[in-house]
Amino acid sequence: MDKQWKERALNHAFDRVIEALSAKGKIRPQLTIHGLRHSRGIELAHAGSSDAEIMAQLEHKSERAARIYRSQASRRLTADSGQDRIDEKIRLRALKNGGMRTEVTL
Repeated sequence: MDKQWKERALNHAFDRVIEALSAKGKIRPQLTIHGLRHSRGIELAHAGSSDAEIMAQLEHKSERAARIYRSQASRRLTADSGQDRIDEKIRLRALKNGGMRTEVTL
């Protein structure tokens, strides 16, 4: 059966899946189709996809959206790098104190 989804039916089915996954704590509540699409753009940029690849997958006609996704992916990498530095400092301090976890003063 080769039947296309109508927008309302698709949104209703998506909402039911989101509610079920949210109730199980698998995803954050209120996730939207647009939010999934946006997350995909950031993941593509994070993985090193070209602007053309991002545009093709998300069906964008201009490079503006690809630049936005790339900027957000870059920001996330920078934030992750900062957190890694803090985690390493905590790990080293714990080792120095005989494996005991201590309060962290940065």
